[in-house]
Amino acid sequence: MATRRTPRAGLSAKVTGAVLIALALLIGISLVPPQTAPVPRFVAAHLGRIVGAGLPLLPWACGLVGLIFFVRESFRLSGRVYGVLLGYVAGLVALHLRYPAGSELLAAAARKGGGYTGALVEIALRRTVGEPGLWTVTVRSWRSAAWGALPAPRRRRPAAT
Repeated sequence: MATRRTPRAGLSAKVTGAVLIALALLIGISLVPPQTAPVPRFVAAHLGRIVGAGLPLLPWACGLVGLIFFVRESFRLSGRVYGVLLGYVAGLVALHLRYPAGSELLAAAARKGGGYTGALVEIALRRTVGEPGLWTVTVRSWRSAAWGALPAPRRRRPAAT
């Protein structure tokens, strides 16, 4: 027997989507210099530490996920959206690869590299799989995210005889 989706679940997904879209607009407005209002300046400063040089793409990611939640009225995301988000995190890690081991958090505090997100993921990967594994995981996740975001090739049907 199929389970019925309650109207409350659809409503909470719609509200979450609307909040994410509003957050995307706030982040986008916060990136336009110069900022004199306290809220956009606060948002830009703190998000700059969290995602570093990946900040210009953050409003697009929030807007995409918020729009999907709002339209579908569900918290489900497709594999392609997960691939795009994985590519974003892999990009944050890649922005930190130029900093030597041990100085990742200093670069994140200065709003460089991939911010604290990229630094923490890089530190975790470096400790679990080592330096070569860090590079391999980053490149492979970027590649798989790029392939996952592309549309699937169409299969040709054999000619009828």
